[in-house]
Amino acid sequence: QINLLSLNASIEAARAGEHGKGFAVVATEINNLANETAEAVGRIQQTVEGVQGSFDELLNASNGLMEFIKDTVAPDYEHFVGVAKQYGSDAQEFGEQSEQINEMVENIRSAMREVSSAIQAIAESTQETADRSSQVNDTVSDVSDVVDNVSNMAGAQNTIAKSLSDVVGQFKL
Repeated sequence: QINLLSLNASIEAARAGEHGKGFAVVATEINNLANETAEAVGRIQQTVEGVQGSFDELLNASNGLMEFIKDTVAPDYEHFVGVAKQYGSDAQEFGEQSEQINEMVENIRSAMREVSSAIQAIAESTQETADRSSQVNDTVSDVSDVVDNVSNMAGAQNTIAKSLSDVVGQFKL
């Protein structure tokens, strides 16, 4: 609609001849403003698509983490609990055989290192997820700033349109 208004204003300015030159400048500026607004909206749309993509990546990462915990950590924990119970009963049955006890203790230490490594991997995944959440938050803030700028530009454009309407109202054919 703004492009049509600009085109009509340009036509009227051309009809007015010498007296319409100032009006032609205003019409050109309105056309430029319409083009800039369209470009800003395109950039906002790209940013929104980027935010949506980040949310999808975050969701996939969270699902992967939950599957890892469910499929790997929980069964390993159950396995470790069973192994620990077995070690306890073996220690009672074979208390005199210290070499077997030393071997079992070494097995438990190895299992604990694996658990510690698994916990470390979970902690790193959690930190990465938190970092991505922060990036998403920053992107959303940027989008909000752009939307505010577009709103301010729309208000200014409205004021220009009213002024242009007043100027056009003064012309009589």
